[in-house]
Amino acid sequence: MKETEKPFDYVPIMPRSKKPRDKGLTAVRDIKARGMAELTDLCETVGEYLDFYKMACATQRVLPKEIVKKKIDLLHKYEVMVSTGGFLERVLTYGPDITKRFIRDAKEMGFDILEISNGVISISIEDKVRLIKFAREVGMKPLPEVAQAYGLTEATDVQINVDLMLKEIDDSMKAGAWKLLIEEEGLTENVKAKNFDALGKLVSRFDANQLVFECGERGDFSWYVKKVGPEVNLHIDGEWVAYLEALRTGAWGKASSWGRSVIFPG
Repeated sequence: MKETEKPFDYVPIMPRSKKPRDKGLTAVRDIKARGMAELTDLCETVGEYLDFYKMACATQRVLPKEIVKKKIDLLHKYEVMVSTGGFLERVLTYGPDITKRFIRDAKEMGFDILEISNGVISISIEDKVRLIKFAREVGMKPLPEVAQAYGLTEATDVQINVDLMLKEIDDSMKAGAWKLLIEEEGLTENVKAKNFDALGKLVSRFDANQLVFECGERGDFSWYVKKVGPEVNLHIDGEWVAYLEALRTGAWGKASSWGRSVIFPG
């Protein structure tokens, strides 16, 4: 993708890796089913910073097929990969034949990433491994979600088992997962205190480039940029893409991170 000219280019900011990136990914979820005009605005404004786009909450099942295809084509024009979102959870309840058909049809329609999540259903790691391998067979990028909070929206305090999370990440990576989506419930969402210790264990055990962290709170961006690095992979809401990019490049920041983001390109 051709880089656009920016104003005030005499004010130095950190360079960013170019598309197609393997690190420093910014993912956006589409919960409200953006229309073509709004999606075009998003792509024209921050498309060069956006790496993959998640059609969330099964919206691709209820929209006209022509519209879903137009959205995928527009995103591909801006070199943005498209994820199936968590719809696979629903599809899995209808058995393996429909599941395999769905994965093949998603690939044919233009979806790039198969999210293998368990936010509502309970699925074994063995079944997740089989889904990872099948997704790779049909040419999709498998993105298993690592989570231990099932279908929760408001909880007093979600407790997680970090050792189980580490094992699931390890098994998924060995099976060929493209990257791992780290669910925020129990880490930074629905907890009395943000569990940054657990996040630190994940990052210290695995290559952070292989992890994509869900981060719904803008206030947590600085922690990830400061502790993991400017090229951390984050899954955020669409309205915060430019803000996150300003943090990544050091153009903006909180008092604790102002001017401290640096990289040493290899």
